[in-house]
Amino acid sequence: MSKLITVIHDCHEYKLQVSLEDTAEVLSLQLYSLCEIEMDDQLLLTFEGKQVLPDDVFTTFAAYVPLLFLFHRSNDATCFDPLQDSDWRETCSRLISPQAPLLQHYFKKENGSILCRSCATICHAPDQLLIPVSNTPDTRQAIQSQFITDITIVLGGIDVLPPTGYTKIPVDLNYGTPGEFAFLCYRCGGKQRPIAHLQVVQVAATEDSVPNVQGYTTLATNLTPYSSMHTYLCYIRVPPSNFRFLQGYGVCDLSIGNLHSPKMVVCSQPLSESRTLAYDIAPLASSICQCGDSCLFQVRLKPTTPLISFTSLSVAQVQAGLEMDKEMRQYWTQYQDKEFFDSESSLFASLESSQQRVLVYERSDMQAEALKVIPVALLEERARANTSSLHTRFEDEVLHQLIHWFKREFFTWMNNPPCHVCKSTSTQSIGTRNPCTPEEIDGEASRVEMYECQECHATPVFPRYNNPVKLLQSRIGRCGEWANCFTLCCRAMGYEARYVHDYTDHVWTEVFSPAYDRWLHCDPCEDQLDCPLTYEVGWGKELNYIFAFSKDEVVDVIRRYTVSYDDVLDRRTRAREEKLFSKIASLNMMIQMTLPWSRREVLQLRSKKEEAELNALKKAKESEAEGRVSGSNEWKDSRNESGNKTSTESTSVVEKQVRPIRSLLQTLLLQMIQGCSNGPCNNPFCICTFKTKPDFNPTNYTATALKMFADLQQIVSSPRSLEQLLTSSHDLYMTTLLNASPLAFWPLNDDNSLVLDISGHGHHAKNHEVVFGKPLATKMPKNSLGVQVFHQHPLIFPSVTIPDKWMLVFLAQLHSYSSLTENTTFLAIEELNLILSVTKDFKLELQLGSTKILSSQSLDMDRTYHISIVFDKAISIFINGIQDLKIAANSVSTLTLSVKPTFDAIVPIISHVALLPSANPMQIAQYSRQSIPGPKLTVCGVQGDSINLQSYECTNEFAQADSGVNISTINMWSREFFDGVEFLYGDAIQGLKVLALSRMNQAPDFSTKLLPNEVIIKVSGRRGAWMDCLTLTTNFNRTFSAGGNGGNPFEVDIPFGHMVRGFDSHGGDHIDNFVAFTCPAPKGVIYQTLEKVKATPKSSLVKTFCAGVLRYLNNIASNPTEVKFHRIKCANNFFTSNIAILNAQDIKDVFTSAGFQMTFDNQFWQLDLSQLYKVHGAIYDMTTFLALEKL
Repeated sequence: MSKLITVIHDCHEYKLQVSLEDTAEVLSLQLYSLCEIEMDDQLLLTFEGKQVLPDDVFTTFAAYVPLLFLFHRSNDATCFDPLQDSDWRETCSRLISPQAPLLQHYFKKENGSILCRSCATICHAPDQLLIPVSNTPDTRQAIQSQFITDITIVLGGIDVLPPTGYTKIPVDLNYGTPGEFAFLCYRCGGKQRPIAHLQVVQVAATEDSVPNVQGYTTLATNLTPYSSMHTYLCYIRVPPSNFRFLQGYGVCDLSIGNLHSPKMVVCSQPLSESRTLAYDIAPLASSICQCGDSCLFQVRLKPTTPLISFTSLSVAQVQAGLEMDKEMRQYWTQYQDKEFFDSESSLFASLESSQQRVLVYERSDMQAEALKVIPVALLEERARANTSSLHTRFEDEVLHQLIHWFKREFFTWMNNPPCHVCKSTSTQSIGTRNPCTPEEIDGEASRVEMYECQECHATPVFPRYNNPVKLLQSRIGRCGEWANCFTLCCRAMGYEARYVHDYTDHVWTEVFSPAYDRWLHCDPCEDQLDCPLTYEVGWGKELNYIFAFSKDEVVDVIRRYTVSYDDVLDRRTRAREEKLFSKIASLNMMIQMTLPWSRREVLQLRSKKEEAELNALKKAKESEAEGRVSGSNEWKDSRNESGNKTSTESTSVVEKQVRPIRSLLQTLLLQMIQGCSNGPCNNPFCICTFKTKPDFNPTNYTATALKMFADLQQIVSSPRSLEQLLTSSHDLYMTTLLNASPLAFWPLNDDNSLVLDISGHGHHAKNHEVVFGKPLATKMPKNSLGVQVFHQHPLIFPSVTIPDKWMLVFLAQLHSYSSLTENTTFLAIEELNLILSVTKDFKLELQLGSTKILSSQSLDMDRTYHISIVFDKAISIFINGIQDLKIAANSVSTLTLSVKPTFDAIVPIISHVALLPSANPMQIAQYSRQSIPGPKLTVCGVQGDSINLQSYECTNEFAQADSGVNISTINMWSREFFDGVEFLYGDAIQGLKVLALSRMNQAPDFSTKLLPNEVIIKVSGRRGAWMDCLTLTTNFNRTFSAGGNGGNPFEVDIPFGHMVRGFDSHGGDHIDNFVAFTCPAPKGVIYQTLEKVKATPKSSLVKTFCAGVLRYLNNIASNPTEVKFHRIKCANNFFTSNIAILNAQDIKDVFTSAGFQMTFDNQFWQLDLSQLYKVHGAIYDMTTFLALEKL
């Protein structure tokens, strides 16, 4: 039997097929032939960091992660030499390796920097706090944040967002092929274990399924769907046991391209001809000492060099690292002996106490009391009547009926007690006290919860009784009371029962079934039998310790209640596992010591079977996927037990469903012969365009249309191409262009080699190698696709006869794949000898013959532009509706357009190319407005939240940044909680509304009109399980609040300089998961003035001027009633040296915008108190300018 393993040496991967029975010596021979490293100079490490010996076989050292590391005994004089540096154990660890992280015992300073053991002992100042780093949950969590724990691939446009918490690598994995852009995204930290290794896998296109690489998880996205070989990414995580002990290696960085950092390991299989995936890999607990200049060993250290990969270390360096690793783990063991002493004692004491507590269920008097209230005969009758029972044993069905009865007819859940005076249910907790009344003491209440009535202010109480007989009488409580009473009922009816304690705050019962030959989970609170995965899968609990207690034993049953015991182990931090195992074993030995031998035999046999059951793989049933049933929604939400925690992250764009070509041809023929439903239209492929004309001849038209249809059938084989001919698919921009009677119109929304002309003039073309179907951002709801053009495969359009005046319009988006070292051709018109190029600073260069001129503005990469080339005795270039270039030119009779980049550093996407028989610049602005999208709204969540922001989308047209209307009114709904908010735009246009279901169809509690130029810049408030209060703050420092005073403070993470345009929420009876849609706030007069000055020789004075003005304005904002701050003297020294340094007009623009007026004598700037809000607006404008301009 053979296995494919990966050997990493000096940033290179070697794939080797090895026999599992072979020894490492055979592998060493293979590596000698591949790497030319003598066998005696090789050092092989396993993934766990253990040295591989020649006689080791693969089954012993590469069983889980098929990854090995090869190191070379280098003779390089710059390498570490343990013979020369024989005291290396007592010196800074950078003496061993200054460039790569090593496993070592290290310490942390208060500022987070790391010191090795020697520097912590010798170089560190004694008055500064040092914390030794040990293997604790906090340490593992910190290490997780340094390594990549998740990867995914997102599909969409060039600006597609990564999932929440992920970083997008801005390199198209779908490079050079049709379809959406594909980007690799990664996340560091979180709950997943680090990724240990990645692979690029290729399979033949004939393979229909995603490749299965043993031990690896494969991402389902095919990166090369149009190639003969399909490409996938797969990864393997650090095994749970390895991560728990911080043994092994993890990926800490990723890179995609043709050049990578020297510390990156390049995957052996490339992504494409010109791109490879590379990763940085390092030991999990490794570090580099950061002692810096204070290091007393500085003179011994080698000169500083760039960081290198751990895989490039020499054998001497690795062996020294292994020694330090051993020392580190010895310290960890000593630390754990001390650290666990108190927590283990506490846990073990609770086990003993709980085991003693369950003995109460064996008391015959208590069982007798239980049997008095249990309708045994009724339960048995119901069991017999249930013909659909899944149980083969009658007693098990009776148990099921007992659970139903207990839940539905006997016991009641307590959220909060009603008022004993006025009977109101509106009571709130005010604390607890010790039991003091005879009833509370007799009922063995552990504590008494106290409440206050919100109506009459009486103080009802809820004693938490522990005596199960008392609970038979009270019949009310929470899970503790339910499980306590139910376990007694089970024992009273003769069932073997165990009381189960979940240390994340829940309890239930287990009952042994001879028919199933195992213990069955019973939770009366949830009316469930044998649904043990409910808590983890359904509720979303992160379990740690769960113990079952009976008169005969204590059992650690956590494995019954989890699908991933390895993940649970990371949360079990109260005791060492071996100590806990030993404690339970000794406890059971003492419990069972007095039992008859026959009973002990039964328990031992059950224990063996239960151990096998606990170790078996678990898979959740449908009945285990529900959220918690018991308790109020508010209480469940506060405990995060409502369930429905399925991730909403979407990592791909759902492909548009394309109609079959036969159906489209039928629709097109009907449109050409009968017309469309729109009535009069301008589609050259619709009879409605022609039949209203005076000279329309139905016979001639039908003959022409049928010929045109027959020709299309011959050349069109793509559904997407045909859809461009249907009137129903035309958006406003396409309709506007067709109204201009184009000479040719190529939308370029095809998906094969045909470039279809929809003008009706038949200027179709074949381009076999261009890349169709690449998305680009436009304002159009449909057809936002284009053609990506590479140097090797230019886009050539057919020649078209043109009039004396004409206009060529198109949409373009440029994407940078590498740095631009020289100009690259973008577009050419052969007859005019015209070339449009992109320069190194991303400006457009227009060349006509030997004449060249540059555009005034630079083009942003990955942004859609509307470009117009207008001819009317001269060539003019318009960018987004604004003329930028103009050069004299002679007229020509035909025009042949081609798009061909000189090289592929900058690659264009072209769409909606139209040649129009006019040269009216007034139309260009309209074309630009209809096609170019405004700034994309940013989705902002609450700071610290981990919700998926991509699941929110603002669809309201008036909320968009380029809608032309501002927020005019804020409506808010407010009672005990924040219940809703609504924005009105412009002249009371209804916009986005976030409203609790309970307030639907109710008028807002208050409304506020915003002042001119006032925008919302901050969203904060208070929340608990839902939103208690919402506060909106504007640039004029006005605040508007709705809601109560409960919960904890929060703030929405809004980028600096942005304003809020709308809200959204996934809410129900209350508002939660609140997000804001934002965009850059408009630049006010002050910002524009300062921006203008910054572009002049006085730019160096801007920062001083701003500081001076802000000093005046902040004085007013802090002391608005102080009259002395309302008047600013122009002649004082501070004003002349800090303010008067700019031009008088610029100073005037700033101060008048801030609400000041110059006095008649021109000596003072006087504040108009009625415009005090403008002072705050000016402060915001100026601080925003300083921040965004980085001054």
